[in-house]
Amino acid sequence: MRWDDLKRGFKETVCTTSSIMLIVAAAGVFSWVLTKERIPQQLTEWIVATIDNKYIFLLIVNIFLLIVGMFIEGNASMIILVPLLHPIALAYGINEIQFAMTYIFNNAIGALSPPMGTLMFVTCGITGCKTGKFIKEAVPFYLLLVVNLLLITYVPAFSTGILSLFGG
Repeated sequence: MRWDDLKRGFKETVCTTSSIMLIVAAAGVFSWVLTKERIPQQLTEWIVATIDNKYIFLLIVNIFLLIVGMFIEGNASMIILVPLLHPIALAYGINEIQFAMTYIFNNAIGALSPPMGTLMFVTCGITGCKTGKFIKEAVPFYLLLVVNLLLITYVPAFSTGILSLFGG
């Protein structure tokens, strides 16, 4: 590695990191405004009054988060959506660890999925693989990921089992 390569790497790192930090900062401000305006409380009241089944709520959240994950970077979506969805999950009596695992797994699947999946593009960029070929080859893995997501979402032992073994 030459000095010019190192300088170029530093420049790319600063540009990439700063763009991500701008997104995270904007998401943080947006989250603060939502909290200040009591949007999470109002949303919780409305959803709990509208949807009477926690399993339907979890299904809707899964679909919503998969779609969001395809378009928005995971950290930014967490900063914006967790303060909105967490109180609703608690209102339905959903375990916090289970909901967190469901949220994170949804983000991971979304980041691997077209059209804007960030992990998909990073993987294709590093390996030199065409995006279309990646998607075609990844279909069995997408199916496996969705099955795992359903298990994490609807069978609490998959997300809280190890914790409960250690007395948590």
